[in-house]
Amino acid sequence: MKGARGFHLIRHILVALDASSHSRAALGAAVELAAAFRADVRGLFVEDIELLALGGLPAAEVGVYSAGPRPLSRRYLEQQLRALARRAEAMLAEVAGPRQVRWTFHTVRGQVHVALLEATPEHDIVCLGVAGRSAVRGQGLGSTARAALRSSSKPLLVVRRGTSLRPPVAAVCLSSRVAPALQMAAGLREALGGRLMVLAAGPQSPARAEAWLAEHGVPALLRRVPGRDAETVARAVAEVGAGVVVMAAESASPEPAHVEWLLWRTGVPVLWVRP
Repeated sequence: MKGARGFHLIRHILVALDASSHSRAALGAAVELAAAFRADVRGLFVEDIELLALGGLPAAEVGVYSAGPRPLSRRYLEQQLRALARRAEAMLAEVAGPRQVRWTFHTVRGQVHVALLEATPEHDIVCLGVAGRSAVRGQGLGSTARAALRSSSKPLLVVRRGTSLRPPVAAVCLSSRVAPALQMAAGLREALGGRLMVLAAGPQSPARAEAWLAEHGVPALLRRVPGRDAETVARAVAEVGAGVVVMAAESASPEPAHVEWLLWRTGVPVLWVRP
């Protein structure tokens, strides 16, 4: 949706919840957005059918204290998922309540990334953590985040634990199509306050970004970035002290390299929009 000045207006926010620390950070960002835009938040917990399928296999869980094996029956896994869902819903109530943000909570069963994408069309933006509870420790994106980056039709906000949504807003323009990132960044800057900074790289992006800003009367600090590779962009974001980055994909099927570098090298939440 768009506001009166043509900038993006957010009314309905979807946040993927699994009770992990990254998920809680995404929830915090979703609630901050909702409070700023007077939007509502829908929490979504997915009972992973791939995990439930383990209930039919000869597998066992080893207890931390007893060191004894415990059969991973389907019933046991369902109980664990229901417990996680209750924790996720309680977390949503705990975070949204003090900000007086309207919220709902839904549980579905299916493949996590598929269920998330199926719920996406009803919302203006999707928030999720960089990785879920089942992810292998490391500094990469989880499988759900990767799938969402490549397939989501709506803006996608990816957040890692220990970070929050705050100004200033930085729009990263790496191709000639600067409008998607600038529209979203301008609307976000209006909601969050602070300055808008535009980091433009490539032969056409700086001039087109400058023209767009002038046409829409948007004050911003424009900075030329000497390269479009992920490391150079991440360094530029860190140097300007951005609190959140808005970046448009350069193609219909983006690679997540820039998002990974920004999240893990700067810790800044990344809002990914379609070109």
